Amino acid sequence: MQHEEMLHAQFVMKCSDGSSILEAKEPTTSKTAGQGDLSQERVNQIKDKLCELGFRVDEGNMNTLSISGPASLFIKHFGMEVGAKDLNTAVHATRVSSDLAPLVADVFIPPAPQMFQ
Repeated sequence: MQHEEMLHAQFVMKCSDGSSILEAKEPTTSKTAGQGDLSQERVNQIKDKLCELGFRVDEGNMNTLSISGPASLFIKHFGMEVGAKDLNTAVHATRVSSDLAPLVADVFIPPAPQMFQ
């Protein structure tokens, strides 16, 4: 029996008004840190939804989560190509399923680190 490939991605959450950290107008500094953070209730709601769909929430803060799951979940909910993570560039969601659209601003798989080049 062959195991399905597991993917790890960054999930950028949306506030209940639809905004996200991606729309910040200035860099995050000690003066602006925390501005635009989601409420703990909203973060918990998003975590619960992701877990309900079969994703694992690995880590997170008040704006982003590290998630993982079988490649089929990423394809189904975010249109991400399974082999795309091997292209040495970040792979972003090409679409978002309707049940997650109000919760997600972006999902991306960072490129693999380049060691000893």
